[in-house]
Amino acid sequence: MDLVASGNRLEVARVYPNGPAAVTPADDNPDRLLKPGARVVRIDQQIVDERTSPEDAAEWLRGEQNSVVVIEAVLPGETMPRRFSLKRQVVMIPSVEYGMLEGDDYIGYLRITHFQDTTVQEVREALNVMQMQGLKGLILDLRGNPGGSVMPAVKVAELFLPEGVIVHMSSQYGDFNGAFRAKNAMNNPLLTPMCVLIDAETASAAELLAGALKENDRARLFGQATFGKGTVQCIIPLEKTPGGIRITVAKFLSPRKNPYTNTGIAPHVIVNADPKTVLDTAVLELRALMMGM
Repeated sequence: MDLVASGNRLEVARVYPNGPAAVTPADDNPDRLLKPGARVVRIDQQIVDERTSPEDAAEWLRGEQNSVVVIEAVLPGETMPRRFSLKRQVVMIPSVEYGMLEGDDYIGYLRITHFQDTTVQEVREALNVMQMQGLKGLILDLRGNPGGSVMPAVKVAELFLPEGVIVHMSSQYGDFNGAFRAKNAMNNPLLTPMCVLIDAETASAAELLAGALKENDRARLFGQATFGKGTVQCIIPLEKTPGGIRITVAKFLSPRKNPYTNTGIAPHVIVNADPKTVLDTAVLELRALMMGM
């Protein structure tokens, strides 16, 4: 699970499917599970107060696999804390969230939180499920996505592009050098209307995907200009001391060879408002695009 600072307290921001927090009920009630919005007040013997950062709490949660950490938390709508005895396990953190928008049987919502090796398959599975549910338009949410692995972002772009340049890379390493193109016109990429949500925290590999969709005229972008990080980096561990050296191994440009670094991507429609307003604005545009099909 993820914790986030909210005012002067820490709250559960996300519970990962099939993780310990998702399947372990409260010690005193089998019907009560940890859920987003729960206020954490104690982790083992450590009191969680306004001085506790999410990083502190994350460190207290770590431990040997199969050992138990006891969390006391006040669930949403309740006033007294409950105890949760969670057995520590290795959790595969999903990078994709998806579903059909509530109240609309034809618009799907796909959020990519970061890019990792499993992201491409996660996106494929999400698209397959939503297509079986009648998908006719898609909202792709890249807000808050800091990037991650670059090549999965390239492969995700191919799921939406029948052809065209995805990104230009410059590197001394062959794996990250040259123009990367979509070459799957016969492999049934998704061609339904799309709108993409971006913000100032959309960075690196997420910018690569957003830029590919924008400059190939595949999607309309909504929100704020992105962060502006057009580099691929890796960390070389140090042998004799904890830590490592972060080095840049490649730089990348948009399909039209526009730089991302220090520039970012401008949306088609700037929406400087709360997240729901950005989504609602994109949905209105998407419905118009769907009607024009």
